[in-house]
Amino acid sequence: MQEFYPHPAAESGTKKNNFENRTNPERKRFGRKVEIIIRVIRHAARPLNQIAPGVELTEDGMKDCVKYGENLVEKNFIGAECSPTLRTEKTARLIVSSSPTINKLPVKEREELSSHASQKFRERVLTHVKRMLGEKYDRLPKEEKDKIDLLSTAEGIDYYLAFADQKPDTQTYSPVETAASVALRLEIVIRKVDRLPSDTTADFFLSTHDYVVAAFLQQVLVQKAGNGQETRGFKSLAELGGDPIAFLENIEIVVKTDEEGKKTVSLVFRNKTYGMDMNRLRELIRIGDRLKRAEAKNGSRPKNEKTDEEIMQEEISQKIGGEF
Repeated sequence: MQEFYPHPAAESGTKKNNFENRTNPERKRFGRKVEIIIRVIRHAARPLNQIAPGVELTEDGMKDCVKYGENLVEKNFIGAECSPTLRTEKTARLIVSSSPTINKLPVKEREELSSHASQKFRERVLTHVKRMLGEKYDRLPKEEKDKIDLLSTAEGIDYYLAFADQKPDTQTYSPVETAASVALRLEIVIRKVDRLPSDTTADFFLSTHDYVVAAFLQQVLVQKAGNGQETRGFKSLAELGGDPIAFLENIEIVVKTDEEGKKTVSLVFRNKTYGMDMNRLRELIRIGDRLKRAEAKNGSRPKNEKTDEEIMQEEISQKIGGEF
C-alpha cells in the first residue's frame, strides 16, 4: 500500500483541506475507515473479431456479468462508468444491477474510457499479429482462423504499448494518453473518499477495453525484483503471465482510510498485489487535464454546466449522504 497524494491543484496551497476549519468531532464524521474498490475492467465476452461500438455481448458474456455482480459483497453503494460502446455499457449495467448492494448509482458513459483507436491502426495491429503468429497461423483452415480473436492477443497489446508516448497515427491515442484518460476518471473516485461518511464501503467499476486496461496498468504498476529494486511498468504482458487481457479481467485498486483519515492505495492484478506509482499517477492526471482542455477547445468534447465530479457528489449524497 502507498499513501495517496492530493490532486496537483491542491499541492500549490491554493486549495485548503475541507476539514481544516472543523471541530474534531465533525471531522470524524467523514473520511474515516472508508474503503472503495475501483475496478478498471474489460467488458464481458463479445463475438470474436467484432469491435464496432454497437456490437453486443454474447449470451455467455451477459451471464458472466450477472454472475460477477451476484458474487460481489454488499456495500453501502455501487457505481460504474463505461466507454460509449454497447458492450461496455451492458457489462457495467448487468454487474451493477446484479450486485447485492441496494444503493446503485446511475451508470454513466465516459469518452475517457474509449479505446481511441482508428480503423487504420486496427488494420496495422492485425497485420502485426498475423506476422507474429507466422506460418502456423497461415496453415490453419479458415474455420480455425475464425476462432482466433486477432485484435485481443498479447502480441497486439504489446505492439500498441511499445508506442509509449507516441501516437500510432493522428486519430489514435498514444498509450500514455490512454492511461492519462483513465487516470482522470480514477482520480475523481479516489477524491470522493475524504468526503464520504466514515465507515462507508463501496464498489466502483470503470468498464472499458483490453488495450485501455493494459495501457493504464503499464504506466502505474510497480514491480519489485528479487534484489528489492523497484521498477515501474513492463515491456510485455509476458512479464505478468503472458496472457492477453481476458473478458471481465480487471485491475483492482483498493483505496482505504484509517481511523485518522490517512489514505492508502494498493493495486491488485491477477491475484497479486503490486505497488502503484503515485507520482506517475499525478503526472498522468496532468497529461489528461491538458488533453481534455485541448479537446474541449477544439469542440470534440461537450462543455457541461456541472462537472462530472459535482454530478457524482450529488448522486452519492442522494443515496447515502456525505459532506458535499
